[in-house]
This record gives sequence, structure tokens and C-alpha cells, in this order.
Amino acid sequence: MQLTRITPVKLRFLGRLCVVLLLAASARAQESRDAQFRLQFLHLCDMATAQLRASTNKAPFFIDSYAVRALGVAHDMTAKRNYLDACRAWSERMVGFQEKMLPRGAYYMNYGRKPGQSTNGWYVADSSSIAMGVLATAVRCQTPEKQRYLNSAKAFAALVMDNYVGAGGGIRNGLWPRFDGEWWCSSGTFASLAFLLYEETGDKRYLKTALGVVDWLNRL
Repeated sequence: MQLTRITPVKLRFLGRLCVVLLLAASARAQESRDAQFRLQFLHLCDMATAQLRASTNKAPFFIDSYAVRALGVAHDMTAKRNYLDACRAWSERMVGFQEKMLPRGAYYMNYGRKPGQSTNGWYVADSSSIAMGVLATAVRCQTPEKQRYLNSAKAFAALVMDNYVGAGGGIRNGLWPRFDGEWWCSSGTFASLAFLLYEETGDKRYLKTALGVVDWLNRL
């Protein structure tokens, strides 16, 4: 039996064909994984929407803020109003509590210092996460609602920048009796908020504070 000789040209063609087929198979597999991820993500967002609306929800508000930011993404993906409505309802609660808090600009965390109180602890780290949830809602709303939520996040940021930026550039954790110095967690979460506020407003005070935090964290 005579074997057909494979020329170098044919060999290169076969090699390229194999690569194309492998890439196509990989792309189909990735599309399947993406579809599964999307389905599971939106399922979790549906659960979070119901949880945020439940009057029995006792979770600290900084935990809720993670869900709120995810719901913002779900709204971006689907344009479904129920996701943004849940964010708006939650953010309205946060602003309502904030308007009664001491010091002015602070967020109620669903524990610790309550609206109207001048005692008990209040923490920058957890409140920064709340502020990011409110800001994530703001950027997806229309004025004047957008401005109301944006002003809320800015009021919190002003409170921190005026009172809790340490000498080294790190952020102190508010009214925390355990430790009064610059702390990694309050620094990291507030810097994240400051970068986002700079992106939204273009105000370089936020950028300066955030970069100062990064320098402090690098030294740490």
C-alpha cells in the first residue's frame, strides 16, 4: 500500500485547522460557562432583592451594600427596573437614617450608634461600604434623585476627610474605642469610596485623599 505523502504546506494547513477547531470549541465552552454564570448571578440577585425588601432583614447595612452594588450590575445587564428599585428603596432608608445621625454625615450601620444618639460606637470602615452602595445607586438614577444620593455619599466623605484622616495619610476608624489610630480596613474601604467619588465628580480632593491612603498602605 502506498502512503500519501503530507507536504509541509498541507501539514501547516492541518495545524491551523486544528487550532481553529480548538478555539471554536473553547469559545463554545466559554459561552456556556458565561450563560451559566449569568443565570446563577441573576438568581442570587433575585434572592437579594427579596431580602432587601423584607422588613425582617436584620443584617448590618454594610453587608446589604454588597448586594446593592451587585443589583446595580444586574440592572446594567438586564435593564430590569426591580433591581434598581430595590437599590433606591435601600438607599432612601440609608439617607433617611443619615439625616438624623450625629455626627452629621454619618451613616447608621444597623448596630452601634443610632440616629439621634451621641454615644456608642460608629465606624468609618463599615460606613464606607454603605456609602459605596448609596453611590452605586446614585450613578444609575436621574436628577434630582441622583443628586440626593450623591450628596449623601459626599456628606459622609466630608465627615471623614475633615476628621479621620491620620497624619500618615491612613484613615482612622471613626468612634472606635478599641483603637484610635490609622487602620488598614477603614483606610482601604474609604479609599475605594474616594476613588469612586473622584471618578463621578472629578473633584481632586477625593483623588488626593485616596492616593495618600495608598501610600500609607504601601508603607504599612
